[in-house]
Amino acid sequence: ASPQICGVPGDRSCKQAPCGGALCRDSMGTRRCGGTGCAGALPVSARALSSARNTSQQLEVALGQLGVVVQKTQEVQELARGARSRAEEVLGRSQAARSRAEKATAQLRDFIRRIKAFLAEEGADPGSIELVARQVLNISLPSSPSRIQELLREMRESIGQLEGVDAVLNSTAQGLAAARGLLAQGQDARRRAEGVRDELAGTQQALDAARVQATVAGSALRSARDAIRAAESRVKEVERRLQALEGKESQAQRRLQELAQRVTALQERGRDARRVAQQAKDGAQRATTALETLSQDLTQVTQRYVVLKGQVSGLAGVSGGALQRVTRLTAEAQDLLDKASSSKKKLEELEQHFGANERAMAAKATRLQALEQRVWGLLEEIRERANAYATC
Repeated sequence: ASPQICGVPGDRSCKQAPCGGALCRDSMGTRRCGGTGCAGALPVSARALSSARNTSQQLEVALGQLGVVVQKTQEVQELARGARSRAEEVLGRSQAARSRAEKATAQLRDFIRRIKAFLAEEGADPGSIELVARQVLNISLPSSPSRIQELLREMRESIGQLEGVDAVLNSTAQGLAAARGLLAQGQDARRRAEGVRDELAGTQQALDAARVQATVAGSALRSARDAIRAAESRVKEVERRLQALEGKESQAQRRLQELAQRVTALQERGRDARRVAQQAKDGAQRATTALETLSQDLTQVTQRYVVLKGQVSGLAGVSGGALQRVTRLTAEAQDLLDKASSSKKKLEELEQHFGANERAMAAKATRLQALEQRVWGLLEEIRERANAYATC
Protein backbone atom coordinates (compact mmCIF):
# COMPACT_ATOMS: atom_id res chain seq x y z
CA ALA A 1 0.00 0.00 0.00
CA SER A 2 2.92 2.38 0.73
CA PRO A 3 4.09 2.55 -2.95
CA GLN A 4 0.57 3.39 -4.09
CA ILE A 5 -0.22 5.89 -1.33
CA CYS A 6 3.14 7.49 -0.46
CA GLY A 7 5.21 6.56 -3.53
CA VAL A 8 7.96 4.37 -2.05
CA PRO A 9 8.31 0.60 -1.56
CA GLY A 10 7.14 -0.56 1.83
CA ASP A 11 10.18 -2.75 2.57
CA ARG A 12 12.32 0.28 3.55
CA SER A 13 12.58 1.82 6.98
CA CYS A 14 11.17 5.28 7.64
CA LYS A 15 14.67 6.78 7.75
CA GLN A 16 15.62 5.29 4.39
CA ALA A 17 12.29 6.02 2.68
CA PRO A 18 12.44 9.46 0.96
CA CYS A 19 8.67 9.51 0.59
CA GLY A 20 7.86 8.28 4.08
CA GLY A 21 5.22 5.65 4.67
CA ALA A 22 1.88 4.94 6.24
CA LEU A 23 3.40 4.52 9.69
CA CYS A 24 6.27 7.05 9.39
CA ARG A 25 6.42 10.24 11.44
CA ASP A 26 8.82 13.16 11.49
CA SER A 27 10.63 14.65 14.50
CA MET A 28 7.49 16.63 15.41
CA GLY A 29 5.36 13.49 15.47
CA THR A 30 3.48 14.39 12.28
CA ARG A 31 2.74 11.67 9.76
CA ARG A 32 5.22 11.75 6.86
CA CYS A 33 3.84 10.47 3.57
CA GLY A 34 4.85 11.87 0.17
CA GLY A 35 7.21 14.64 -0.86
CA THR A 36 9.04 16.09 -3.86
CA GLY A 37 9.31 13.58 -6.71
CA CYS A 38 6.99 11.07 -4.99
CA ALA A 39 4.39 9.44 -7.27
CA GLY A 40 2.04 8.08 -4.65
CA ALA A 41 -1.66 8.85 -4.57
CA LEU A 42 -1.36 11.26 -1.62
CA PRO A 43 1.47 13.51 -2.97
CA VAL A 44 0.05 13.49 -6.50
CA SER A 45 -3.38 14.46 -5.10
CA ALA A 46 -1.77 17.24 -3.05
CA ARG A 47 0.07 18.58 -6.11
CA ALA A 48 -3.10 18.36 -8.21
CA LEU A 49 -5.06 20.21 -5.50
CA SER A 50 -2.39 22.95 -5.37
CA SER A 51 -2.44 23.26 -9.17
CA ALA A 52 -6.24 23.46 -9.13
CA ARG A 53 -6.11 26.24 -6.54
CA ASN A 54 -3.56 28.18 -8.60
CA THR A 55 -5.72 27.78 -11.70
CA SER A 56 -8.76 28.92 -9.73
CA GLN A 57 -6.90 32.05 -8.59
CA GLN A 58 -5.82 32.79 -12.15
CA LEU A 59 -9.42 32.30 -13.27
CA GLU A 60 -10.63 34.76 -10.61
CA VAL A 61 -8.07 37.33 -11.78
CA ALA A 62 -9.18 36.79 -15.40
CA LEU A 63 -12.82 37.17 -14.34
CA GLY A 64 -11.92 40.42 -12.52
CA GLN A 65 -10.23 41.73 -15.63
CA LEU A 66 -13.24 40.61 -17.63
CA GLY A 67 -15.53 42.55 -15.29
CA VAL A 68 -13.42 45.70 -15.71
CA VAL A 69 -13.50 45.31 -19.50
CA VAL A 70 -17.28 44.75 -19.41
CA GLN A 71 -17.68 47.91 -17.34
CA LYS A 72 -15.56 49.88 -19.80
CA THR A 73 -17.57 48.41 -22.67
CA GLN A 74 -20.78 49.59 -21.05
CA GLU A 75 -19.32 53.08 -20.65
CA VAL A 76 -18.27 53.08 -24.31
CA GLN A 77 -21.74 51.93 -25.31
CA GLU A 78 -23.28 54.78 -23.33
CA LEU A 79 -20.96 57.25 -25.05
CA ALA A 80 -21.79 55.73 -28.43
CA ARG A 81 -25.51 55.93 -27.74
CA GLY A 82 -25.11 59.57 -26.64
CA ALA A 83 -23.13 60.44 -29.76
CA ARG A 84 -25.60 58.60 -31.97
CA SER A 85 -28.50 60.38 -30.27
CA ARG A 86 -26.83 63.75 -30.79
CA ALA A 87 -26.10 62.90 -34.42
CA GLU A 88 -29.69 61.84 -34.99
CA GLU A 89 -30.88 65.06 -33.34
CA VAL A 90 -28.63 67.16 -35.58
CA LEU A 91 -29.73 65.17 -38.59
CA GLY A 92 -33.36 65.70 -37.65
CA ARG A 93 -32.79 69.43 -37.31
CA SER A 94 -31.00 69.46 -40.68
CA GLN A 95 -33.84 67.61 -42.34
CA ALA A 96 -36.34 69.99 -40.72
CA ALA A 97 -34.31 72.96 -41.94
CA ARG A 98 -34.14 71.47 -45.42
CA SER A 99 -37.89 70.89 -45.38
CA ARG A 100 -38.46 74.46 -44.31
CA ALA A 101 -36.10 75.71 -47.03
CA GLU A 102 -37.83 73.61 -49.68
CA LYS A 103 -41.19 74.85 -48.48
CA ALA A 104 -39.97 78.44 -48.54
CA THR A 105 -38.54 77.92 -52.04
CA ALA A 106 -41.84 76.52 -53.27
CA GLN A 107 -43.69 79.45 -51.75
CA LEU A 108 -41.28 81.92 -53.32
CA ARG A 109 -41.58 80.27 -56.74
CA ASP A 110 -45.33 80.45 -56.47
CA PHE A 111 -45.08 84.07 -55.51
CA ILE A 112 -42.81 84.77 -58.47
CA ARG A 113 -45.37 83.27 -60.80
CA ARG A 114 -48.04 85.33 -59.17
CA ILE A 115 -46.06 88.59 -59.41
CA LYS A 116 -45.28 87.86 -63.06
CA ALA A 117 -48.94 87.43 -63.73
CA PHE A 118 -49.69 90.56 -61.75
CA LEU A 119 -47.18 92.65 -63.68
CA ALA A 120 -48.59 91.32 -66.94
CA GLU A 121 -52.00 92.65 -66.04
CA GLU A 122 -53.04 96.07 -67.25
CA GLY A 123 -54.57 98.64 -64.95
CA ALA A 124 -53.10 97.35 -61.69
CA ASP A 125 -53.94 99.74 -58.87
CA PRO A 126 -51.40 100.99 -56.29
CA GLY A 127 -53.19 99.14 -53.45
CA SER A 128 -52.67 95.84 -55.20
CA ILE A 129 -49.01 96.64 -55.84
CA GLU A 130 -48.52 97.51 -52.13
CA LEU A 131 -50.17 94.24 -51.10
CA VAL A 132 -47.86 92.34 -53.39
CA ALA A 133 -44.84 94.11 -51.93
CA ARG A 134 -45.93 93.23 -48.38
CA GLN A 135 -46.32 89.62 -49.38
CA VAL A 136 -42.78 89.74 -50.74
CA LEU A 137 -41.53 90.98 -47.39
CA ASN A 138 -43.40 88.23 -45.54
CA ILE A 139 -42.09 85.39 -47.67
CA SER A 140 -39.26 83.30 -46.15
CA LEU A 141 -36.16 83.24 -48.29
CA PRO A 142 -34.73 79.96 -49.58
CA SER A 143 -31.42 78.62 -48.37
CA SER A 144 -29.80 78.66 -51.82
CA PRO A 145 -27.90 81.86 -52.83
CA SER A 146 -28.37 81.01 -56.53
CA ARG A 147 -32.11 81.02 -56.07
CA ILE A 148 -31.91 84.42 -54.40
CA GLN A 149 -29.83 85.70 -57.31
CA GLU A 150 -32.45 84.31 -59.66
CA LEU A 151 -35.12 86.12 -57.66
CA LEU A 152 -33.17 89.38 -57.90
CA ARG A 153 -32.76 88.92 -61.65
CA GLU A 154 -36.48 88.34 -62.08
CA MET A 155 -37.17 91.44 -59.98
CA ARG A 156 -34.79 93.49 -62.15
CA GLU A 157 -36.52 92.24 -65.27
CA SER A 158 -39.84 93.26 -63.78
CA ILE A 159 -38.45 96.72 -62.97
CA GLY A 160 -37.10 97.00 -66.51
CA GLN A 161 -40.53 96.20 -67.83
CA LEU A 162 -41.98 98.92 -65.60
CA GLU A 163 -39.45 101.45 -66.95
CA GLY A 164 -40.55 100.68 -70.51
CA VAL A 165 -44.13 101.69 -69.77
CA ASP A 166 -43.32 105.48 -70.21
CA ALA A 167 -42.21 104.98 -73.81
CA VAL A 168 -45.29 102.95 -74.57
CA LEU A 169 -47.62 105.53 -73.08
CA ASN A 170 -45.85 108.54 -74.80
CA SER A 171 -46.22 106.93 -78.24
CA THR A 172 -49.94 107.43 -78.20
CA ALA A 173 -51.34 110.96 -78.08
CA GLN A 174 -54.83 109.76 -77.39
CA GLY A 175 -53.75 108.07 -74.13
CA LEU A 176 -51.47 110.80 -72.84
CA ALA A 177 -53.39 111.42 -69.67
CA ALA A 178 -53.70 107.76 -69.05
CA ALA A 179 -49.96 107.34 -69.78
CA ARG A 180 -49.07 109.95 -67.20
CA GLY A 181 -51.18 108.22 -64.65
CA LEU A 182 -49.60 104.88 -65.46
CA LEU A 183 -46.16 106.51 -65.32
CA ALA A 184 -46.85 107.71 -61.81
CA GLN A 185 -48.05 104.26 -60.88
CA GLY A 186 -45.00 102.70 -62.50
CA GLN A 187 -42.65 105.01 -60.67
CA ASP A 188 -44.33 104.20 -57.39
CA ALA A 189 -44.12 100.50 -58.18
CA ARG A 190 -40.44 100.89 -59.04
CA ARG A 191 -39.72 102.59 -55.75
CA ARG A 192 -41.53 99.85 -53.93
CA ALA A 193 -39.65 97.19 -55.92
CA GLU A 194 -36.31 98.90 -55.09
CA GLY A 195 -37.33 98.83 -51.42
CA VAL A 196 -37.98 95.12 -51.74
CA ARG A 197 -34.51 94.76 -53.26
CA ASP A 198 -33.00 96.47 -50.22
CA GLU A 199 -34.93 94.12 -47.98
CA LEU A 200 -33.61 91.23 -49.99
CA ALA A 201 -30.08 92.53 -49.54
CA GLY A 202 -30.64 92.74 -45.78
CA THR A 203 -32.00 89.27 -45.59
CA GLN A 204 -28.95 88.02 -47.52
CA GLN A 205 -26.93 88.51 -44.35
CA ALA A 206 -29.44 86.47 -42.40
CA LEU A 207 -29.24 83.85 -45.11
CA ASP A 208 -25.44 83.84 -44.85
CA ALA A 209 -25.74 83.45 -41.10
CA ALA A 210 -28.19 80.61 -41.62
CA ARG A 211 -25.80 79.02 -44.08
CA VAL A 212 -22.96 79.36 -41.56
CA GLN A 213 -25.21 77.81 -38.98
CA ALA A 214 -25.99 74.99 -41.39
CA THR A 215 -22.27 74.55 -42.02
CA VAL A 216 -21.65 74.44 -38.30
CA ALA A 217 -24.47 71.96 -37.95
CA GLY A 218 -22.95 69.85 -40.72
CA SER A 219 -19.55 70.03 -39.02
CA ALA A 220 -21.19 69.05 -35.75
CA LEU A 221 -22.88 66.19 -37.55
CA ARG A 222 -19.57 65.06 -39.05
CA SER A 223 -17.94 65.34 -35.65
CA ALA A 224 -20.75 63.30 -34.19
CA ARG A 225 -20.34 60.72 -36.93
CA ASP A 226 -16.58 60.65 -36.34
CA ALA A 227 -17.27 60.16 -32.64
CA ILE A 228 -19.64 57.33 -33.47
CA ARG A 229 -17.03 55.72 -35.74
CA ALA A 230 -14.37 56.13 -33.05
CA ALA A 231 -16.74 54.68 -30.48
CA GLU A 232 -17.61 51.78 -32.77
CA SER A 233 -13.91 51.17 -33.42
CA ARG A 234 -13.25 51.21 -29.72
CA VAL A 235 -16.17 48.84 -29.11
CA LYS A 236 -14.76 46.47 -31.73
CA GLU A 237 -11.36 46.60 -30.02
CA VAL A 238 -13.00 45.91 -26.66
CA GLU A 239 -15.02 43.08 -28.20
CA ARG A 240 -11.79 41.59 -29.56
CA ARG A 241 -10.23 41.81 -26.12
CA LEU A 242 -13.38 40.30 -24.65
CA GLN A 243 -13.19 37.43 -27.10
CA ALA A 244 -9.54 36.91 -26.19
CA LEU A 245 -10.41 36.94 -22.49
CA GLU A 246 -13.33 34.60 -23.11
CA GLY A 247 -10.94 32.28 -24.94
CA LYS A 248 -8.54 32.41 -21.99
CA GLU A 249 -11.42 31.83 -19.62
CA SER A 250 -12.63 28.85 -21.66
CA GLN A 251 -9.08 27.50 -21.73
CA ALA A 252 -8.77 27.97 -17.97
CA GLN A 253 -12.13 26.29 -17.44
CA ARG A 254 -11.06 23.36 -19.63
CA ARG A 255 -7.79 23.17 -17.72
CA LEU A 256 -9.66 23.26 -14.43
CA GLN A 257 -12.00 20.51 -15.63
CA GLU A 258 -9.02 18.41 -16.66
CA LEU A 259 -7.45 18.95 -13.26
CA ALA A 260 -10.76 18.07 -11.61
CA GLN A 261 -10.87 14.86 -13.65
CA ARG A 262 -7.29 14.06 -12.66
CA VAL A 263 -8.12 14.72 -9.01
CA THR A 264 -11.15 12.45 -9.33
CA ALA A 265 -8.97 9.74 -10.89
CA LEU A 266 -6.44 10.15 -8.12
CA GLN A 267 -9.22 9.91 -5.57
CA GLU A 268 -10.34 6.70 -7.24
CA ARG A 269 -6.76 5.41 -7.09
CA GLY A 270 -6.62 6.42 -3.43
CA ARG A 271 -9.81 4.54 -2.75
CA ASP A 272 -8.42 1.55 -4.64
CA ALA A 273 -5.23 1.78 -2.59
CA ARG A 274 -7.24 1.92 0.61
CA ARG A 275 -9.30 -1.02 -0.59
CA VAL A 276 -6.11 -2.99 -1.36
CA ALA A 277 -4.73 -2.00 2.04
CA GLN A 278 -7.95 -3.17 3.67
CA GLN A 279 -7.75 -6.42 1.75
CA ALA A 280 -4.13 -6.81 2.83
CA LYS A 281 -5.15 -6.08 6.39
CA ASP A 282 -7.93 -8.66 6.13
CA GLY A 283 -5.42 -11.10 4.67
CA ALA A 284 -3.06 -10.37 7.54
CA GLN A 285 -5.91 -10.97 9.95
CA ARG A 286 -6.66 -14.27 8.27
CA ALA A 287 -2.95 -15.10 8.35
CA THR A 288 -2.89 -14.26 12.04
CA THR A 289 -5.83 -16.56 12.63
CA ALA A 290 -4.12 -19.27 10.59
CA LEU A 291 -0.95 -18.61 12.55
CA GLU A 292 -2.74 -19.10 15.82
CA THR A 293 -4.20 -22.33 14.51
CA LEU A 294 -0.80 -23.37 13.23
CA SER A 295 0.77 -22.51 16.60
CA GLN A 296 -1.69 -24.77 18.32
CA ASP A 297 -1.01 -27.49 15.79
CA LEU A 298 2.74 -27.03 16.23
CA THR A 299 2.33 -27.33 19.97
CA GLN A 300 0.51 -30.57 19.48
CA VAL A 301 3.14 -31.70 17.00
CA THR A 302 5.88 -30.81 19.47
CA GLN A 303 4.20 -32.78 22.23
CA ARG A 304 3.66 -35.75 20.01
CA TYR A 305 7.24 -35.38 18.77
CA VAL A 306 8.56 -35.54 22.34
CA VAL A 307 6.48 -38.63 22.96
CA LEU A 308 7.65 -40.16 19.71
CA LYS A 309 11.25 -39.30 20.50
CA GLY A 310 10.86 -41.08 23.86
CA GLN A 311 9.45 -44.08 22.10
CA VAL A 312 12.27 -44.03 19.59
CA SER A 313 14.81 -43.76 22.41
CA GLY A 314 13.34 -46.94 23.93
CA LEU A 315 14.25 -48.87 20.82
CA ALA A 316 17.93 -49.09 21.77
CA GLY A 317 17.89 -52.87 21.47
CA VAL A 318 16.84 -52.82 17.89
CA SER A 319 19.26 -53.68 15.16
CA GLY A 320 21.74 -50.96 14.14
CA GLY A 321 20.38 -50.42 10.60
CA ALA A 322 16.84 -49.90 11.80
CA LEU A 323 18.05 -47.62 14.57
CA GLN A 324 19.98 -45.53 12.10
CA ARG A 325 16.85 -45.15 9.97
CA VAL A 326 14.88 -44.11 13.02
CA THR A 327 17.60 -41.62 13.93
CA ARG A 328 17.57 -40.24 10.42
CA LEU A 329 13.79 -39.90 10.44
CA THR A 330 14.02 -38.22 13.82
CA ALA A 331 16.53 -35.71 12.44
CA GLU A 332 14.26 -35.05 9.47
CA ALA A 333 11.33 -34.51 11.81
CA GLN A 334 13.43 -32.12 13.90
CA ASP A 335 14.43 -30.24 10.76
CA LEU A 336 10.81 -29.98 9.67
CA LEU A 337 9.88 -28.76 13.13
CA ASP A 338 12.60 -26.09 12.93
CA LYS A 339 11.32 -25.04 9.52
CA ALA A 340 7.80 -24.83 10.88
CA SER A 341 9.03 -22.70 13.79
CA SER A 342 10.94 -20.48 11.36
CA SER A 343 7.81 -20.11 9.22
CA LYS A 344 5.87 -19.17 12.33
CA LYS A 345 8.44 -16.50 13.14
CA LYS A 346 8.30 -15.19 9.59
CA LEU A 347 4.51 -15.06 9.76
CA GLU A 348 4.74 -13.04 12.96
CA GLU A 349 7.13 -10.63 11.25
CA LEU A 350 4.78 -10.55 8.28
CA GLU A 351 1.94 -9.65 10.62
CA GLN A 352 3.99 -6.75 12.03
CA HIS A 353 4.86 -5.54 8.52
CA PHE A 354 1.62 -6.38 6.69
CA GLY A 355 2.48 -3.98 3.88
CA ALA A 356 3.23 -6.93 1.55
CA ASN A 357 0.45 -7.86 -0.84
CA GLU A 358 -2.08 -10.56 -0.22
CA ARG A 359 -0.86 -12.86 -2.98
CA ALA A 360 2.54 -13.25 -1.34
CA MET A 361 0.89 -13.91 1.98
CA ALA A 362 -1.42 -16.47 0.39
CA ALA A 363 1.56 -18.18 -1.27
CA LYS A 364 3.43 -18.31 2.04
CA ALA A 365 0.33 -19.64 3.78
CA THR A 366 0.02 -22.30 1.07
CA ARG A 367 3.69 -23.28 1.50
CA LEU A 368 3.20 -23.33 5.25
CA GLN A 369 0.18 -25.58 4.89
CA ALA A 370 2.17 -27.86 2.55
CA LEU A 371 5.00 -27.93 5.10
CA GLU A 372 2.56 -28.70 7.86
CA GLN A 373 1.09 -31.55 5.84
CA ARG A 374 4.58 -32.83 5.14
CA VAL A 375 5.43 -32.71 8.86
CA TRP A 376 2.24 -34.54 9.67
CA GLY A 377 2.99 -37.11 7.00
CA LEU A 378 6.54 -37.67 8.25
CA LEU A 379 5.39 -37.90 11.84
CA GLU A 380 2.76 -40.39 10.80
CA GLU A 381 5.38 -42.36 8.93
CA ILE A 382 7.71 -42.26 11.99
CA ARG A 383 4.85 -43.38 14.19
CA GLU A 384 4.05 -46.29 11.90
CA ARG A 385 7.71 -47.37 11.68
CA ALA A 386 8.16 -46.98 15.45
CA ASN A 387 5.15 -49.16 16.02
CA ALA A 388 6.54 -51.66 13.55
CA TYR A 389 9.90 -51.71 15.39
CA ALA A 390 8.13 -52.03 18.72
CA THR A 391 6.34 -55.20 17.56
CA CYS A 392 9.45 -56.84 16.17
